[in-house]
Amino acid sequence: DWGEFQADRGEFNAQDAVDPQASEIIEKLGLRPRKAALREAILALTSLRPWHPAELARVLHFSPDKLTERHLKAMVEEGLLERTHPDNPAHPAQAYRAVRRDG
Repeated sequence: DWGEFQADRGEFNAQDAVDPQASEIIEKLGLRPRKAALREAILALTSLRPWHPAELARVLHFSPDKLTERHLKAMVEEGLLERTHPDNPAHPAQAYRAVRRDG
């Protein structure tokens, strides 16, 4: 008997775990967004708070690896996002936040 360690059966709704402002961004995006719209949504979400790749992937319906490789990494290189652990990209608690543009 696995008791409390048994796998969840889909009771978790990722959008229930995000604030209303983030939910609105996610809903507007749709299920198959174009690259520009997806990156705009990532910027909007990461301007609210830092997000772990798995969190973003879950609410955006992507695999964490593909989201990181195709979008998050590129957005860091473009200066749009920053890592919360910049010296260790593989840090287990790595999260991404939008770079603040003052002025």
